[in-house]
Amino acid sequence: MIFAENSMSGKKEQVVKRLYAEVIVPVKFRYAVTYSIPLKLVGKVEIGSIVSVTLIAKKYAAIVLSISDVPVFRGGNIKDLDWVYDYDPVSRDYIAFLQSLSDYYMCLPGQIFKFALPVVANVAKISGKQDDGESPKQDVPKRVSPKQVEPHSGGKERAGEPLPELSQEQSIALEAIKKVISRGGNVMLKGVTGSGKTEIYIHAAKEAMSKGRNVLYLLPEIAISRQIEQRLKKIFPEELIIFHSKQTAARKREIYRRLTSYNISRIGSSDSCSNGAPDGGMNGALNSGLEGGMNGTLNGSMDGCLNGGERGRRPYIMLGTRSAVLLPHCNLGLIIVDEEHDYSYKQTDPSPRYNGRDAALMLGAVEKVPVLLGSATPSLETLYNVHVGKITQVELNSRFYGGSEAPVRIVDMKKEKSTGSVTGPFSNILINAIRDRLAKGEQTLVFRSRRAYATMLECPECGYTPVCPDCAVTLSYHKFNNTLSCHYCGYREHLKGNLCPNCSKAEFNMLGEGTERIEEQLKKIFPEAVIERFDTDITSSIVREKEILQRFSAGKIDILVGTQMISKGFDFSKLTLAAVIKAESITSVIDFRADEKALQLLRQLRGRVARRGNSGEMIVQTTRKDHPVFKMLCAPENEEENNLMQAREELGYPPFVRMVRLILKSKNRELLDCHAAKVCTLLERCGCHDYLGPVSPVIDKIENEHIVHILIKLRRDRQAAMLKRKIFEALNRLETPGTTTNIDVDPVNI
Repeated sequence: MIFAENSMSGKKEQVVKRLYAEVIVPVKFRYAVTYSIPLKLVGKVEIGSIVSVTLIAKKYAAIVLSISDVPVFRGGNIKDLDWVYDYDPVSRDYIAFLQSLSDYYMCLPGQIFKFALPVVANVAKISGKQDDGESPKQDVPKRVSPKQVEPHSGGKERAGEPLPELSQEQSIALEAIKKVISRGGNVMLKGVTGSGKTEIYIHAAKEAMSKGRNVLYLLPEIAISRQIEQRLKKIFPEELIIFHSKQTAARKREIYRRLTSYNISRIGSSDSCSNGAPDGGMNGALNSGLEGGMNGTLNGSMDGCLNGGERGRRPYIMLGTRSAVLLPHCNLGLIIVDEEHDYSYKQTDPSPRYNGRDAALMLGAVEKVPVLLGSATPSLETLYNVHVGKITQVELNSRFYGGSEAPVRIVDMKKEKSTGSVTGPFSNILINAIRDRLAKGEQTLVFRSRRAYATMLECPECGYTPVCPDCAVTLSYHKFNNTLSCHYCGYREHLKGNLCPNCSKAEFNMLGEGTERIEEQLKKIFPEAVIERFDTDITSSIVREKEILQRFSAGKIDILVGTQMISKGFDFSKLTLAAVIKAESITSVIDFRADEKALQLLRQLRGRVARRGNSGEMIVQTTRKDHPVFKMLCAPENEEENNLMQAREELGYPPFVRMVRLILKSKNRELLDCHAAKVCTLLERCGCHDYLGPVSPVIDKIENEHIVHILIKLRRDRQAAMLKRKIFEALNRLETPGTTTNIDVDPVNI
């Protein structure tokens, strides 16, 4: 209500003045949408509130960007908000963070919101009108206490175990990290595998939590988080929160509610907020939010989150995969990104195609929170930021339990086959090494980059090969369920006999051993050994995944066969041999990052071996023994980095430039070519002349859609952001029916 003086009577009277809210709706919509705030919701709606709105006869959960008494949208009928959800509003810093992601990754704000808060957004798919302005009880969970969100609390509070003791080198590294963090800087902890980086993370997290601040701890894979979870649970039994994609919707809502409950000093009153953004528009509201986040909102909120009845609240440490960075965190004191080099941090589909590591750095910038990156094999992008002074590097050069990295033996499979020294895909050298480990009661890890039983089938008589009807790829054969599967679109069909359906003259040859076939062949060679497989066919079951990891960790599995999943962050005390089958397959990828990725993968696999000071070995089988990657694997690490960095600079590739990939798709090839020509003309008009394409990728058809790529190179300067925005706006105006254009900023697979 607003009091105004009546000019006729001179008396003050109550005058109802409408308030309007600008909201982001989680749909692919270019602008914020204006809604009127009904009287029954005045005082309940704030900037950051999650509200229900009706858009084109459907209800959605939306986030309030700004509130004012003058609507931005002046034409037509302005609808009322439906109701306010029973969640605390998110902070302005969080809204600014979403906008920074939207700008950087060239996607619409609604796409960011839909992906950041999918559970809340999905709750809004409700029919029927609410008369009381409250959210329906059957669709919104009741408010829960913070303890209900803690997965490990059970009545009485439990004290955690003491912090792990650090070696002298670890203590020196931790003190160096604290100094950088104290001045608000970001740190890269580069430590050889087995050097004890996790112990340093735990100490740094405890330091932040002792000051009443929350901690976000990111890992690239759910599988890795299982082992780290067990370690953190012992030290933070009441404070640990786990977040990843396999959790239930109800669980995710509880966690979301817990996080927003920290936003006590988030914004202030809605009246004061409405004065801050008179234009009420998307840019005005979010730009002011970003400025406030960078220049002082957080400084006030850090103290505020601990005042006003919140001093007694226990800070949390959240362990999660990349999507955890998109949650509405408040009062963060530290962000940890372990295995920062891992490309699993990159979201490839759908939009937003963000990188969890880079998003963490953006969140740290908006919230003014230090970020601690860690890896034994840092990405070239991070090393570049170290070289230019944006990140401070701290090193650990010794293994915690002593010893050095396992020696590497490169086995020339061409030579071994010529002398008959092979059994199936295994050299006699590898077979003898595994037999020696079994005799000593030690464990072996066998890596193959392809899952399935056979990567393709071929008729020896007519040459027929089963291919996916919707993609330009051959079908892989999975023996365990007797199916031919496409690993791109998910198409599946049962194999009806092994006779070629094209000529009916011969049985298929099974080419390219996958992990399933490797497992079968190892069981024939070593019938006395306990052998298991660890790939996405197995880990689709959470129970099975946990069981295998626990058994291998306990020494109850002798040989574990797997894909890239087994190379990341695991710590197994009895593992002394790592073997790579058909190593040439990881070096033959057509990608400017191929050598870097292959080298990181091999070094990570090598690092799983002999982590307790015992002797170990890595055996790499390949038909391309002289490939530069295998030479670099055996060379000093600094030399590897310098060679890769120099090659990137000479060729003009990241990290020395920014790259944006445009992915153009259509079911009609001629229409796609026409659209690609329009896009190239558009780029020229925008002033973008440094681009490659259009070019067809190696797999140029997926899900019955033809694909072409255009790669844009941008200089690393302030003009790049302006050019990106110009290109994005132009692409949004370009419409070619029957085609789609997806934007991938900082692509990791070309």
